[in-house]
Amino acid sequence: MSRAQFTPFVSQVSPSFWNTLSALKLNELQLSDDVIHAHAEYSPSKTTRDRVTGSELGSRCRIWLQGDGMRADGAASDALAYTVYVPLYLRRPHTPSMPGLVKNFNTLQEFKAADKQRYFYQVVDDIWAAITGTSQDTLASVNNPNCFLLLTYTDLKSYKYYYWFAFPALLTHAPGWSLSHATPEWGLAQDTLSEAQMIALMVALQDAASTVACFVSFNAANEVRLWVLRDGAAYLDHVAPDERLLLFVDPSPHEQYPGWPLRNVLTCVHVRLGLTAVRVLCWRDLFEAGRVAGAQEPGTLVWNSTLGTLELGDAPTDALVWRGRNTFLNARVNEALPDAVGWERNTQGKLAPKLVSLSAMLDPHYLADRAVDLNLKLMRWRAMPNLALEMIQNVDALLIGAGTLGCGVARTLMGWGIRTITFVDSGRVSYSNPVRQSLYELEDCMDGGRWKAHAAADALHRIFPGANAAGHVLAVPMPGHIVPPASVEATLEAIAELERLVARHDVVFLLTDSREARWLPTLFGAAHNKLVINAALGYDSYVVMRHGVRSPHQQPRLGCYFCNDVVAPADSLSNRTLDQLCTVTRPGLAGIAAGTAVELMVSVLQHPLGAATPPPRQQPQRGTAPGAPEPGTTEFGTVPQQVRGYLSDFTTLTMFNYAFEHCTACSPAVLNAYEQGGHDMILDVCNDSACLEHITRLDDLKRETDALDLDLDWSDDEVPHVS
Repeated sequence: MSRAQFTPFVSQVSPSFWNTLSALKLNELQLSDDVIHAHAEYSPSKTTRDRVTGSELGSRCRIWLQGDGMRADGAASDALAYTVYVPLYLRRPHTPSMPGLVKNFNTLQEFKAADKQRYFYQVVDDIWAAITGTSQDTLASVNNPNCFLLLTYTDLKSYKYYYWFAFPALLTHAPGWSLSHATPEWGLAQDTLSEAQMIALMVALQDAASTVACFVSFNAANEVRLWVLRDGAAYLDHVAPDERLLLFVDPSPHEQYPGWPLRNVLTCVHVRLGLTAVRVLCWRDLFEAGRVAGAQEPGTLVWNSTLGTLELGDAPTDALVWRGRNTFLNARVNEALPDAVGWERNTQGKLAPKLVSLSAMLDPHYLADRAVDLNLKLMRWRAMPNLALEMIQNVDALLIGAGTLGCGVARTLMGWGIRTITFVDSGRVSYSNPVRQSLYELEDCMDGGRWKAHAAADALHRIFPGANAAGHVLAVPMPGHIVPPASVEATLEAIAELERLVARHDVVFLLTDSREARWLPTLFGAAHNKLVINAALGYDSYVVMRHGVRSPHQQPRLGCYFCNDVVAPADSLSNRTLDQLCTVTRPGLAGIAAGTAVELMVSVLQHPLGAATPPPRQQPQRGTAPGAPEPGTTEFGTVPQQVRGYLSDFTTLTMFNYAFEHCTACSPAVLNAYEQGGHDMILDVCNDSACLEHITRLDDLKRETDALDLDLDWSDDEVPHVS
């Protein structure tokens, strides 16, 4: 007898699997040591025809691991269980699946130093438990007694993947399974089975697309019945010994060497049924177009399937004993469990891991899109497991001002993964800008300078192609800045455009050089109840604050940038000297303020109430239980309303102010006046900011204050003398 030999698997891992594994590692597994349940696929042997010789050329014995549809499996254990799931409509005509375990290590050192045999024998024991029926909670099954192991390490920064496959096969004593004397070689199945039987088998397998192996019986009309391996005892009772046939879906292309999974299938029927001789049909025919019953003339179909009879000799005395019967299995040293082989060799033919790098084949834009979130997702691994990252990244941010503050805020927003950033500015890039404003270069200053809004948006696209950045050249109308009759139409268009931008975005940053330029965006932010973040600079000090919103959770409402004013904003730009027209600050101050503004926004969004987050209490309230969560706090810490910093002594203060009922920007009186007067009311304010004092009754308040001062005047003879 000639010893039966089997073709080992060659793994073929789809890039989609690595992509899915990477996402799973970042979003779900993180630092978890849990294994992942997966399923790989293989198909009947595929051959191609040589155009020169006309001969059939076989491909390698391949098994595919894909990532499409990786989904939770609902495992009962605490371990995460994910299945590489391919919908039926995407499967090839006949693709048996093989379950497996994926173990991903956190470091390359762990991967190299891991006790790989320990993981290997865990899978072997699972296969043995399935075959013997000693456990129902196994990865393998009687009907599919095969399982794979995949050890991996994923380098998420460089997109390098180290991996090593194992396809455990229970080991039999030499010589093991051999071809019988009657059939010393594998022969074509069509020489033994009729064409009608072959066609009937093809149709039956087409209806059982996931079948790995089964018993086959035919009736007098050549109608076929497939018996799953679990029903093997009933099959033996039903079918005469000389008519018994074991069908195996064979991935091997070699005529004389069946595929690797047959080893465990043979072990299964031997252990469970006591068979020592089995007639095996290695099915190797794909369900290709035209190869179905009636598609060709009878007798012209060519089949690739092979058939042979395998036998075992006498059971050795030192074999594994199961249920009091010697099997042909090798037992592990000092253990009543079978031994196994099955580690895959690398491309050099060595028993060693493989390495694949996807960075060279992936689109750089795709890599950038994945890498931009890497630091943020790593942040969730250890520091903040409950970080509401998706909520933050879906924010649409509007930046009013594209100067030093605007550039710093935009870069920090991108660091948080925010894609949609819109600039509003009416200035051009000057030669003094690039050294202080990080989004501009010397080329942006030439030929009169590019518009800052456009140059800043283009810079974000160069930094990160996935950014949804846009720039709008728009001069913000300001109180006290008279609008000439010829500019009325253009000013109204600017007002309408600015309001549309504020209404369309989630967060508005006020980053302009002048105070009065912040009034109109503040009004629109209050009218549309938006989260408004204000950042302003002095020479060595800064203030960052969030405006209040109308909400039952924020009572009383927090104030805005203008709530501390008792006069209306007016023209502060005319007749200024050069040092007054330019923002003269210590160079490091803008970066501090810009970073603080974005971090304040993130802290607000992390809170369940969002923009309605109340400020933290300055003093504990009576009746507050010890250890009770403070309002205005998140996992980041407190969420202040204002942050004031001073570089002169490097101090930072947090404070808050409530809305002023006579505020010229956010008070109900101003909002009602705007609702009634619309954009014409804004034109009136531009031409005469004093009308704001009339709307808010600040003028009445001034008169009352002046009258009170007059009442307190002392006459000369009433002035008290101090001796």
